[in-house]
Amino acid sequence: MKTTLLKLILHGIQPETETKKSWLPRFLVFVVLSTVFWFLVALNKDYTSYVNIPVRYTHFGDNKLLVNELPQRFSVQLRTSGFSLMFYHLGLIDTDLVIDYPADIGTRMSKGQKETTITSAILIDIFSKQMPPDVQVTDVKPRLLTVYFSEKAEKRVPLINDVTYTLARQFTIKDSLRISPMFVTITGPASLLNEINSVKTEHIELKNLSGPINRKVKLLPLENEVQLLPAEVSMTIDVEKYTEGVVELLVEPIGLNPLYTIRIVPEKVKVKYLVGLSRYESIVNSMFKVVVDLSSQEEKPVNKLKVDVVSHPSFVEVVEIQPAKVDYILRK
Repeated sequence: MKTTLLKLILHGIQPETETKKSWLPRFLVFVVLSTVFWFLVALNKDYTSYVNIPVRYTHFGDNKLLVNELPQRFSVQLRTSGFSLMFYHLGLIDTDLVIDYPADIGTRMSKGQKETTITSAILIDIFSKQMPPDVQVTDVKPRLLTVYFSEKAEKRVPLINDVTYTLARQFTIKDSLRISPMFVTITGPASLLNEINSVKTEHIELKNLSGPINRKVKLLPLENEVQLLPAEVSMTIDVEKYTEGVVELLVEPIGLNPLYTIRIVPEKVKVKYLVGLSRYESIVNSMFKVVVDLSSQEEKPVNKLKVDVVSHPSFVEVVEIQPAKVDYILRK
């Protein structure tokens, strides 16, 4: 009897347990759906919140330069539906606000004025016109926007190269280092251009050159508001092998008292020089001039006179004078 009763009790309890288990998932689904519906209803209401929005500035004009740095983002207080605010905060609405110089700034400046301040009321008005009808702009941060201008000026300045180099053995420079162009144009606020008299290239160090160099060289940047044109230039270094040459020249006296005559011994000296192979054949004696200076001879007589090369081609390098000093005889 007891066994039968126990079976009946267990048999009666089992269907009830299975009923509870089958309703649990349904209950959870109901809770989730209720939460979603509540959330959707809540988002449909209007709310107020600050949103960071990027700002662009346009049409400053060809003859005006912006001097100060303007904020690239504003914290804009928006009143709109929860849906819109959520999309703004998640970055799902791609909105760039624009402050246009002629329309939003220029109309508030008198002729020749170089600065202006835009209040929060004006900024709210500017931004409101760019928002959808269902979005209201109620505040902005920063609340003041001060804009400073300068008249654009232009100036042409020489270029200074900052290039150092060494040559390999038995090589020389055919021509001097060349930079093209030799002048650059700088553009910017007149107050800054007045302080700039030249522009330098970037530093370049070249070693053991044994052939021609032709490359672009960047210029060192100036103040942020100053622009360079061009921003880089061409550098050329012509390198070639050299050879040694010798010319025999008549020594000329300078600074000689007219009351005296002079005899120089020896009358001629040899000048050794280095020259690039391409110009060796063009060398003639008349390109050189050697002298002895007698201007101080009466006050400080010397036994021998030093020989100096006072003239020679720019593309040769004088390495030796033989003899370097000469004897002389003065007669009155």
